[in-house]
Amino acid sequence: MKRVVLIVLGVVLLLFGTPMLIGGTVLAAWAGGDDPTIGGRIGSVESGGYAVVSDQVDVSWEWPLADRWDITLGVDSDSSDQPVFFGYGPTEAVDAYLAGSPYTLVVSIGTGDQVRADDVEIPGTEAPEPPGEQDFWTQQTSGVGRQSLVLDPRSGDFRFVAMNADASQGVSLRVYGSLQVPFLGPVGVGVAVFGGLLVVLGIVLLVLGIRSKPAPPQQPAYAGYPQPQPGYPPQQPGYPPQQQPYPGSA
Repeated sequence: MKRVVLIVLGVVLLLFGTPMLIGGTVLAAWAGGDDPTIGGRIGSVESGGYAVVSDQVDVSWEWPLADRWDITLGVDSDSSDQPVFFGYGPTEAVDAYLAGSPYTLVVSIGTGDQVRADDVEIPGTEAPEPPGEQDFWTQQTSGVGRQSLVLDPRSGDFRFVAMNADASQGVSLRVYGSLQVPFLGPVGVGVAVFGGLLVVLGIVLLVLGIRSKPAPPQQPAYAGYPQPQPGYPPQQPGYPPQQQPYPGSA
């Protein structure tokens, strides 16, 4: 029984430790000791109005090492010569700026060639002023080509706004995002070390289990009778009697 338990535990530890050792090693090598950046194109957004606006985003940076998690968002136009605007600001200020103007409100965001979202078309008849002339933005950028922002670690409720820089109607933009992850390299090293310890322990248990001698098989007892013991039943002196030769034999 002990032999079986050692072998089973060894196999289980190898099954858990090997993926951790490989994954942690790959993660540590990819991070290279720095804070790597993960990101790429998120999707595309369109609006027949003057802007594409996010739902209210409640941001809180009150957590450890918040300044190390650099979040970058950006947009560019399908047209190579169309200047674009991208920025975010307090919800009330954005709502006041776009009041009376038609725009698309993005309620939820997904991924893919097109952002999978529940778009709400907000009706209106007025044209907004050019966004770059407004002074309420928390952060903003505009120009030709991809326009990106590294989000300021500031808590509050905001709306993100993407527009044509000249506030013209009809918006078609590609959306990009990236995240700089702190301490990913040390995390990978820790996972690899822990996985390596599990692998070593699993190998030791397997060797011990394989090299241990199996228990001898038990002799079945006779039904209703005890096992015969050496020297039982006791022999009487002179019993059984010795066979006497017949007269004349030999």
